[in-house]
Amino acid sequence: MDYTRKVRNKLSITGRQLNFDRVSERNRLNERAIYFRFYTFLLALVQGLVHLYCDYDELALPVGAVNNSAVNSDSQGLQAGFLARVDNLLPMFTWDSQNWVRSIPQNIFLRTLAVSLSTPIVYQTFFRRWVWELALSVASLLWDVPLTPFSFLPPMYPSLIQYSFTAGLQVMFLWQSSNALFTAYVAQQPIKREQPLSSDSKDPTGTLLNGLRSKKETPKTFACWELSLITSNFPDRRKAIFTDIDRLSGPAWTQILSQCLANISSISVRIDSYLNPPAPSPPSSEEKALADRQAAAAVQSLPRISTPIQEGHVFMKPAVPSTKTKKVERGVGNLAKSYGQSTSPGTLKIPYLSPQAKSRLISSSKDLFSPNIRKFFAEQKDNHSPQGLRGTAQEYTMRFLRSKFGTPFRTTFSRRISTVVLGTPYSTLYSTITSIQSLAALAIASLDEDPYGRVSKDVPTLIRTFTRTAQDIEAFTKNLPPHWTDVEFKEDDRHVRDVETVVECLKIGLRDMVNAFGKYTKELGLQHDEMEVVRKVAGIGEEMRTVNGGI
Repeated sequence: MDYTRKVRNKLSITGRQLNFDRVSERNRLNERAIYFRFYTFLLALVQGLVHLYCDYDELALPVGAVNNSAVNSDSQGLQAGFLARVDNLLPMFTWDSQNWVRSIPQNIFLRTLAVSLSTPIVYQTFFRRWVWELALSVASLLWDVPLTPFSFLPPMYPSLIQYSFTAGLQVMFLWQSSNALFTAYVAQQPIKREQPLSSDSKDPTGTLLNGLRSKKETPKTFACWELSLITSNFPDRRKAIFTDIDRLSGPAWTQILSQCLANISSISVRIDSYLNPPAPSPPSSEEKALADRQAAAAVQSLPRISTPIQEGHVFMKPAVPSTKTKKVERGVGNLAKSYGQSTSPGTLKIPYLSPQAKSRLISSSKDLFSPNIRKFFAEQKDNHSPQGLRGTAQEYTMRFLRSKFGTPFRTTFSRRISTVVLGTPYSTLYSTITSIQSLAALAIASLDEDPYGRVSKDVPTLIRTFTRTAQDIEAFTKNLPPHWTDVEFKEDDRHVRDVETVVECLKIGLRDMVNAFGKYTKELGLQHDEMEVVRKVAGIGEEMRTVNGGI
């Protein structure tokens, strides 16, 4: 029997007990195959959790200034761009003892080894009986298998663990490599035959506008990327945007302006909504009526905790108790009244008790209310008060958050500010940056390529929107308090890379537009005070102000 047949026989779901050639023996479940399938399921579960935690499905798109070098000018530009990304991934597929976090082989080896060694313990301790019963119920529907219990000894042979580890390495390498190659393939430039992807359409500009108006984030992001490439590298397509004014939904520039400004202005809208959440709407008349009926029903259903109020003459002397039970009740009541109305325990008037019982009761009451006992009860009262319980819970909560197990439960500053500024559940980082770059590039190019002068009318709106957005982001980043679960917060954590990238792109766009339109600020309707704020936000100094004509 060769090696392949041995592995197949050992890992088949059914088989003979010892010898596969004995026809007289009945089939029974092969627990080694059940264990192997449980191992692959556990390996897939671990890989899925790591994939989500490390965000392996993130598309690393180029962020920054777009120039002519961003487009491949050779006849095989698409293939060259893909191969360049693959070349960047090759170092991750090498064994790097210095940086094992980025080394895919080391991650695969350590992760597979950990699962291979822990699966026998997890399988035997928690899941063996349940998995066996599940496999037996499924196998009985397909084969003639007797309903026998599993053996006392689990099938934890070294050879089986070796087979599992080897197969796990191969599967893990397939998962990691396919994910990396697919990411490199998808994150290519929207370029085809050295032209924008929409150039193959009968209406290239209309196709681009449809992508910008898309409700889904992925096509919208790639449409913004293509627009950024068009404004920087394709003058013919850029001029076509300026001259396309006969569309039913408006000129092409107007639609691009509205879509890109919506991407940028949404940052200020999210910040304002976070700082000033909308007040809850008042309940309707039907909801009020329903709440009143529920409150009335709750009041009527409350149980009675005391005897009914006495009716008749309440100031008359109560009748003398006739039975022994009533006498005891009256004695206990008089005892409580006398203690509450007395100035010291020694003046208690305790009827229906013998002198010895009275003395013992008085001495016990003195011991019960001694200073030490009172101090003890006061401490217990403080500890079990709402404030004390809340303080104890907060102390244990902070200890848990500072530990390694509390890391997933922390709401860090970078996560909060990225959620507000860049949106959720998917980040709008790249669509926002490309919108900023495209509008700034189109505004500057309109000085020479806009035959109708439509873009110059919207330049003040662009400058004001860029300025207000940059101010809102900087103020929000500076004044946002850390979350109470962010126990390791430092002031340096306020510098979030993605958020600072958006602010820097806004400032670069402002500087470029001020440099291009600095001599026409009065004609554009920009006041001197506004330009002072713009210069301060954009970081334009006195030298740049002199070059731009003293604005």
